[in-house]
Amino acid sequence: MSGDRSDTDGLFVCNSDFVILSSLTALQNDESQEPASEVPSQEPEAGSVSTQVIPPESTGSPEEIWGKFFSRQSVPPNLTREIIQKLHEGRKYDHVVAAIEAALVNGQSQPWMYEVLALTMELEGRSKEEVERALLSSLDVGNKDYESTMYLAAYMVRFNREDRGLSLYREASKINVERPEPYLLGLRLARKMKDVPGIEWGVCGVLRYAWGKDHDAQQKEAQHAAADALKILKDQKDPARTEEFQRALAEAKQRDLYIRVDWNGDADLDLSIQEPGGGVCNSETSRTVGGGRFLHDGFGPAAGRTYDAYLCREGKSGEYQIGVKLVRGKVVANRATLTVIMHQGTPEETTTKSTLTLSGGEAKKSITLTEGRLASRK
Repeated sequence: MSGDRSDTDGLFVCNSDFVILSSLTALQNDESQEPASEVPSQEPEAGSVSTQVIPPESTGSPEEIWGKFFSRQSVPPNLTREIIQKLHEGRKYDHVVAAIEAALVNGQSQPWMYEVLALTMELEGRSKEEVERALLSSLDVGNKDYESTMYLAAYMVRFNREDRGLSLYREASKINVERPEPYLLGLRLARKMKDVPGIEWGVCGVLRYAWGKDHDAQQKEAQHAAADALKILKDQKDPARTEEFQRALAEAKQRDLYIRVDWNGDADLDLSIQEPGGGVCNSETSRTVGGGRFLHDGFGPAAGRTYDAYLCREGKSGEYQIGVKLVRGKVVANRATLTVIMHQGTPEETTTKSTLTLSGGEAKKSITLTEGRLASRK
């Protein structure tokens, strides 16, 4: 089975490989829930966050509580983000201000902090001078990293700073072009705002880079959004922008190589693609540096599930070695159908279907891709 990532704890979690999309979405939701539980009486360790609103002690002012917390330990950045999120969910804005200020004083700053601090001060009714001072400090932080920018974007949206949120999602997409989360979240926001440039950007980003486990639904959402944006542009009688967007859409839909294996029966077949340069894409290694994405790991007997699929949106020219292996079960007639589409969405598009006969539970075939765009970009 493929190694799709999943949301396991419901909190905002960042690591070097993935930002939990559903957690960012949750952070954007309106504050419709009741305030969270009262402050617990014992100080937690800096390794976990309870489901309650933190701070770590129930006595003393917010400044005293968080001053002690951040002065006693170096708190992991992702934990600090979780703490601030939980405090905001509990509407404990005085604690948010105190926690961020304590982190800053104790040398545990993060790029998102000053802007969130300014926003929270504004919610608290602090003076204009304090808010402006925090905002000016944010300009001195320098470049934001991807995780901080995504976190800040979700924060802005949650507190009805939607223009700023969309702008930050677009910034995040420049920091890490191939990550799908900025486009997915930004597109939904742009559609809500009826921001046509934002929709255009989000649609093209999703069509290019959203190839996770929910890619079918996400690609369809992008197509619907594109249709809406085109209708708005046509209603505005703006043929130049309409044509420009149509060109961008056509380019975003181009795929250098798509490979699919279909079969009948209760079998589980595993597709494996060895790319030029030696990289291998399969259900265990679902993405490669050569641009490969393993889209679907199927098994029988249910109709609609008996296929494996591979996509290389921008691939290297050269030989691709296709391997199919029987894991378990039986394949009807011991045969599978191989579909190969090259240069999809271009005038050079070709589709080839062939039959693979399993011998000893295996089948192999080589194909050659020419004019791969990954090589031409480098």
